[in-house]
Amino acid sequence: MLVLPPFNPVLFVDPQRDLFERLLKDRIGSLAVTFVGEEASHDCETIAHQVCGTSVEYANIDMTKEQRLQLGIPVGYNERDFKPEQKRKWNREREEFMVDRIEFNVQKYSVANAIVICGGGHSVELEALLSKAGYEVDREELQDQGWYDAPKWDQLVEQGPGYA
Repeated sequence: MLVLPPFNPVLFVDPQRDLFERLLKDRIGSLAVTFVGEEASHDCETIAHQVCGTSVEYANIDMTKEQRLQLGIPVGYNERDFKPEQKRKWNREREEFMVDRIEFNVQKYSVANAIVICGGGHSVELEALLSKAGYEVDREELQDQGWYDAPKWDQLVEQGPGYA
């Protein structure tokens, strides 16, 4: 499982973007990945989606804003003043949805090896849920990469396209 902050800087030209793209291509090749599932905004194309192209199956595994609202999950709830236990409940609902989408695509495409990209706030829970479902999960944190510059990425989250 590859973990990164939830934003989609497709049009941003920056060494970090290029290094992330290179990292993703490397992991897809070295692990013989045939499916990438990503928690991302539904209103823009992401780096991962571009990297997958037509050679690797790709799916956005996150709920749409409409699906969240139907379940009573406010848009941007993690950045707003809700009780921590309420945020955890909404995160859990989204994580269970993500696991369902991952399992659907793994079965649909007979996937042996996959990469799941999600925000750091979901990585531990997704790892636990996927492990419980019988998948072997190796979690890799983007911030462990030597080139990762958190303040710059955080600025992009605030300004970047597709931030939800």
